Amino acid sequence: MLHREILISTRYTYCNFETFVLVFVANFILFSAGIMAFCGQVSAAPPDETGIQSQGGAVDREFKLNNAELTESSGLAFSNLAPGYLWSHNDSGSRAHLFAFGETGNAVGSIRFSDQVAANDWEDMASFVDGGVPRLLVADCGDNQANRNSVSLYIFDEPDPTMVSRVTDFQVVKIRYPSGPRDCEAVAVDVTHREIILFTKSFLPLSDVFVVALPPRDQKQIAVIDARRVTSVAIPLVTGADFDPVTGNLWLCNYFQCYRYEPSLQESEIRLLDTVRNVPYPVSLPAWKQIEAIAVDRKGRAWVTSEGNRTPLGRLSCLKLSKSSTLKIAPP
Repeated sequence: MLHREILISTRYTYCNFETFVLVFVANFILFSAGIMAFCGQVSAAPPDETGIQSQGGAVDREFKLNNAELTESSGLAFSNLAPGYLWSHNDSGSRAHLFAFGETGNAVGSIRFSDQVAANDWEDMASFVDGGVPRLLVADCGDNQANRNSVSLYIFDEPDPTMVSRVTDFQVVKIRYPSGPRDCEAVAVDVTHREIILFTKSFLPLSDVFVVALPPRDQKQIAVIDARRVTSVAIPLVTGADFDPVTGNLWLCNYFQCYRYEPSLQESEIRLLDTVRNVPYPVSLPAWKQIEAIAVDRKGRAWVTSEGNRTPLGRLSCLKLSKSSTLKIAPP
């Protein structure tokens, strides 16, 4: 949450001064473009070599999520059980609830959890299919004050989004960071390689990327896991992430800009941790109050939500990759 983050700390910087300067300069260019787009000073981009084209505005479809209980949408995920529906949840200070909607914003179902599930600071969620079973992940991973010794991920089979459900059977993945508490608001899942990817949030133009193993669906007892840092991306204030297993695109967003990472076209397989090392394409965001969630639908199109009551939902004005450039996902 932006209004609570007033202190900047260099406690967890993982680069020397020269590397930091280079990262800062590169990110300043992207971040400045995001500020200009936010202020309405950047015109629509022409098509690039992948066939992605702006449609003259940041979003080409916009709706309101029609549920008065959802006031601070911080996570977003499309249903794999019932195409055309999506899930969202509130930020910190709310109850452990998920809300389901149709793509036009109509409220349909919801999820309540047993008392063992806490909602300390829910910041993101993900949907994926594991062994043919649609599943959801809710990330209680926010830590603005850097005082949590561990954070929790809740993973469970996706209920019918058109029904009011209560979830009592779930996995809890507790995560520690090797150098102490970190704030994180963005999580993505690479099922093929059994990896959960976490992106830290900082005012500095640097987000550290951590990975933990995605547990098997039938594993009940899960010990506390130490996250492993694998790389960094030159983006400040990362607030949302999603991975499209069809195109191999990784989407990240902050308050001002969206970034689309594409897999290398010469590669024969797609791995999220390889894709995140590529140079991203900036994509404009709408000038909404506070964008903290992004999700990709089954056709490869990215959607975002923002704080507000009623919560805005918009589809970003860019086309998905053509079939000719979609890569094959190889097994690990």
